[in-house]
Formats: sequence, C-alpha cells, structure tokens
Amino acid sequence: MLMDFAVVGIYDTAEEVIDVIKTCILEGFKEENFSVLATDESKTDFIEQKTNVHDRHAASEEAYGIISGFLTGISGGFIVPGLTAPGLGPIIAAGPLASLIQGKSHHDVKDLLVTMGLNEENVQKYVDHLNDGKIILFYERISS
Repeated sequence: MLMDFAVVGIYDTAEEVIDVIKTCILEGFKEENFSVLATDESKTDFIEQKTNVHDRHAASEEAYGIISGFLTGISGGFIVPGLTAPGLGPIIAAGPLASLIQGKSHHDVKDLLVTMGLNEENVQKYVDHLNDGKIILFYERISS
C-alpha cells in the first residue's frame, strides 16, 4: 500500500481545524485519517482532545534507533526536534502523519512534506505557513 497525504487546508486556529474535521466526517471521511502538523503544541493538544486525530502507532526512542530524547511522545503526537526548518523549532505531528515519521530520519520539514507525497514546488509555502504559526490539516489517502 502506498501512503499519500492530501492537504485539506491551512488554518489559524485549532477551532477551525476541528470544524473542518467535523464537517468532513459528516460527508463520510474517516476521522482517524486526518493528521495535523504545527509548531504550537497547545493547538495540536486541543485538536486531539476534541477529535480522534491521534497517533495510531506508539513510538519509542528504541524504534527510531537514535539518541535518547530525540523523539518525545506527547498526547499521541510527537515533537521532533531533528525535524526543523530554519527558525521553526520543533514540529509537532499527530494522526497517521506521526506514524510516517516512525522509522525515518528526516533532517528537515521539507523532506517530510515531500515524503508525504506533496508537490516539491509547493513545499516551501507549507514551511512558510508553519513558520507563521499556522496549522496544516492533512488527509491520508491509501491506495494499493
């Protein structure tokens, strides 16, 4: 199976993300296929509390085979200090997206976004949105 993510939208607040997720669920989308990427842990925590956007695969430092403290579990999401873009700091991922990080060694957020199947030409604008404090909402598409 090929894991592929589509960008649903870019939002300023966690409340906006929650509203979009709820609307999509009413249209038949699966709540567990949504992922968020942000630099503000409080935003992702709030989204996780109000939805079913959680990491489906527990991660541990051993699973990553890297030095202790590189990857820390947070309420079903992960802070990934090694996953950065200049000036961004740690990136927080929740949902199926967090499992994509598992077992991979990404050196910056651009690599992660390309790995997710996003167009390389658009990746910089997503990094800029994260830098501006926005939340990116993704939907996981699985095809054989």
